[in-house]
Amino acid sequence: MSSLTYNIAPFCEHGPGSTNSRWEEWRDQFVAYLDLKKVHDCDEKHKALLCFGGPDIRKIAKDVVVSDNLMDNQYRATMEALDNYYSPRMSLRYERLKFRQMTFSPNERLDQFVVRLKTQAAMCSFGDEVDSMVMDQIVYATQNDDKLRAKYLECDTTLDEMLKIGRTYETVNQQVHEIRFKSPDNIEVNAILNADNVHRTKKLSCVRCSGNHTSVDPLCPARGSRCGVDLRLIIDTGADEDVLGIDDWTTLKRVGFEAYDIRKGSDKIFQAYGSNKPLIVLGEVDAMIAVGEQSCRTTFFVIQDGKHSLLSGQTAERLGVVKFLRSLGNETFPSIKGMCASIKIDKSIPPVRQGYRRIPIPLEEITILKLKELMSQDVIERVNEACEWVSPCSLNAKVQTRNVTIKVPSNSEFVFVND
Repeated sequence: MSSLTYNIAPFCEHGPGSTNSRWEEWRDQFVAYLDLKKVHDCDEKHKALLCFGGPDIRKIAKDVVVSDNLMDNQYRATMEALDNYYSPRMSLRYERLKFRQMTFSPNERLDQFVVRLKTQAAMCSFGDEVDSMVMDQIVYATQNDDKLRAKYLECDTTLDEMLKIGRTYETVNQQVHEIRFKSPDNIEVNAILNADNVHRTKKLSCVRCSGNHTSVDPLCPARGSRCGVDLRLIIDTGADEDVLGIDDWTTLKRVGFEAYDIRKGSDKIFQAYGSNKPLIVLGEVDAMIAVGEQSCRTTFFVIQDGKHSLLSGQTAERLGVVKFLRSLGNETFPSIKGMCASIKIDKSIPPVRQGYRRIPIPLEEITILKLKELMSQDVIERVNEACEWVSPCSLNAKVQTRNVTIKVPSNSEFVFVND
């Protein structure tokens, strides 16, 4: 008989955790040990099982009877009896129920979750469907991130491909989180956090006169004076938010200014025209802005590497800088009935046939709604007969607000039909 060293702890039926799980772990360890020692004889395996198994295994093994089948032996029959005793079929539904209820633990990474899934799946008798079941459970457990779940559901993939998608997504989110919530020096400013509380630093510095006191000190020589920093902002009536470029933000920090609140990072997502890469928002600043005698409170978003500061159309109107003369709403656009306008065409120049520009499928619905709106306002009208010229249109859509801008090129320039 091969030499065996007693280094496997006896199996204990009444231990912590699931009995069948502990039995399967012990059985696998025992079988691996026999393979290591190159024990192939069934009688020797049976003797080793009785020796290493302990009293809980021996009390079951003593009642095992070997059948007359030539394929059976004492070791095989004993192992089968132990499997039936410690891993009853009635627990299979329970183990599968536990598998179906598994979700991500707080701060648990995808790879850690997959290890737990595979451990539980080993007790569910899924057979060749283990990977498929694990993939289904990953999709189910991804409950708080619709974007990631959509990526998983885009096409049928293998488990390895799904893990690559999940790992990449986790890495990118971690990098974005570090960038957004990192505490760079250029975010720290000396400012008033609200109307009543003053942001104090170790060294007092007045934002009005740079003296060694706070800006609310009654002895401040500049108290009662109007504080302000002159900035050059570009009015963008199509912008929804007010934006501070990095140079203007640096200037404000250097000279000092009053703010109602300053917040690091932002939930807002900004994206430049013609780019699919979102801009990095360093923070938000609630401050007062004034043009002449007109002033209003607004929120500026500080954009990393931003070249220009922008004033939205709404803020510009509140300051009286621009005035929107007419809001169409559901009213009819002013027009002169019975007059047809035509564009002069130089017929000496041969026409150029351009390819048809298809409307992207996700934009079809809002484009049709916009065309119907323009027709109801009498801005455009339907043409049911041949015309002198036709020019393709291009679209600039804001899916979040379900608004679309239709542009028609004329003489190599874009003419805005509606904004």
